[in-house]
Amino acid sequence: MLGRPKRRLGAVRLGAPRRRFGWPTSLAGFILILTIGFAFALQLAGSDQETDRGPDTNGRVELPAARTHETELGELIYRRRSVRDYTEESIGIEEASDLLWAAVGLTVDGVTGPTRAAPSAGATDPLVVYLSVRRVEGLEPGVYRYLPEDHELAPTVAEDRSAQLASAALGQGAVRDAPVSLLVTADYGRTTGRYGDRGERYVHIEAGHAAQNANLMAENLGFAGVMIGAFDDGEMQAAAGGIDEDPLLIVPIGRAK
Repeated sequence: MLGRPKRRLGAVRLGAPRRRFGWPTSLAGFILILTIGFAFALQLAGSDQETDRGPDTNGRVELPAARTHETELGELIYRRRSVRDYTEESIGIEEASDLLWAAVGLTVDGVTGPTRAAPSAGATDPLVVYLSVRRVEGLEPGVYRYLPEDHELAPTVAEDRSAQLASAALGQGAVRDAPVSLLVTADYGRTTGRYGDRGERYVHIEAGHAAQNANLMAENLGFAGVMIGAFDDGEMQAAAGGIDEDPLLIVPIGRAK
């Protein structure tokens, strides 16, 4: 009777060999690999499209229609347009007074005293507004500095400077033809002295407030205007009488054609 074969000394029993992955040798396998790769590429492309699609809009809330015509202010905002072409009609000194007051005039008493029509960071009030007069009934042509505390005008130039201002503004006809223009300038130090470099931003915000106020008042008075920021600073300062403040905006105003 035969017994079990003897194990040789030092022999190691191995497990079944593991199958290694290799490139398929058949045409069907090759097609399978191409199909998987193409599907993966499509999935990646779809993922990119999802990323570029923008914010999810499922949470949108539909608002009721704005009541643009139910209040006087809403009507003014709705009608306001930037207008560059004006008739030869003059404006009166009363309208000029209203425009200046709307920009930076005094209003109610606040914490630190009378506040301005345009909000100012820390009530530092850096804006200085000049009035360039071409055709204003009750005022001689020239350039005037507006003094909000007294609601008065102080002349800086005793002649019409609309042509020089238009030249400083790269030849823009609105500045040349308007019967009046507001020159919005700033003494930055009033605000940056308290807020540092951040104060420059506050000054620019305030200039926008003042100019928009003036434009809305113009609309209320039956006039129209436009905000102009393209000009040579030095030429504008010279045309206004050699002023020291930094120019920010020219706002010509007149009767729209």
